[in-house]
Amino acid sequence: KEENGKPPSDCMACHDAPEEEFIYRGLKVNHQDFLAYGAVCESCHRGVTTVPNVIDDASCLACHIFGVDHAQDTEEIHRVHAEGRHKIECFSCHGEPRHGPEAQAEILEEFDCRRCHFDQHNIQRQTYLSAGEAAGGDDWNDEATLVSPMFMAHVDCSGCHVVPGPLDAKPHSGAMVRRAAVEGCDGCHKPGLGERMIPLWQNASRSLWEKADGEYQTLDPLVTEGDARRLLDEARDLLELVEQDGSWGVHNPRYTQKLLEKARENIAAARDAMTPRDDP
Repeated sequence: KEENGKPPSDCMACHDAPEEEFIYRGLKVNHQDFLAYGAVCESCHRGVTTVPNVIDDASCLACHIFGVDHAQDTEEIHRVHAEGRHKIECFSCHGEPRHGPEAQAEILEEFDCRRCHFDQHNIQRQTYLSAGEAAGGDDWNDEATLVSPMFMAHVDCSGCHVVPGPLDAKPHSGAMVRRAAVEGCDGCHKPGLGERMIPLWQNASRSLWEKADGEYQTLDPLVTEGDARRLLDEARDLLELVEQDGSWGVHNPRYTQKLLEKARENIAAARDAMTPRDDP
């Protein structure tokens, strides 16, 4: 990290960070805050820019007719074409970088683990990428509220899972997996944010889950059919989704809270829908 508030990144070679605060899909973004922490551009923008073209001898022949034996050393060539009287646009040699979803899709197509590994971490992906389907469909389709801000900032799993360790299922195989750690937050945010916020998210989610699960366990043996049974089954699915995700809210705090609130609403509705025969 640099001390002058500028990130050590090649992105700054072409453009500066935006100075004005703006709203992106419901998320307030102020680049100056991140620069103050010394965050690098790639901590949020990783994987959204294509790799620049490799410059080979053939690139020179687009403008010159001499052979490689007349070429100068790399530093001199760069000085002449970037600063000298033969200055040309950077894109002429390096190609024009592509940003955004098109570039990101191209990168993902180059190597897709899902060709062999089916539905690995599917529940975690569903929670992180969710736009609210499991928590009520069209009633909760506000992406600014339900989509994780980290996902909108293009942070992938490796942004938080930073500590390597052996695979639990095969500890002696040599296979390693990166586990989530609070220090992963420090790469983008003010140091100590993860240590402070993660316990708050997890404690709140666990407490709400335990209340909902207790309410479910009380009613479950008493209801066998009808609308009450359907509502309870939906509540059970929501509780299992949160439990199997395993992050207890960290992957998407607001969405997790919505899931648990929806589960409790279903349980309350099931209680109201119980027939006199079911009601103790």
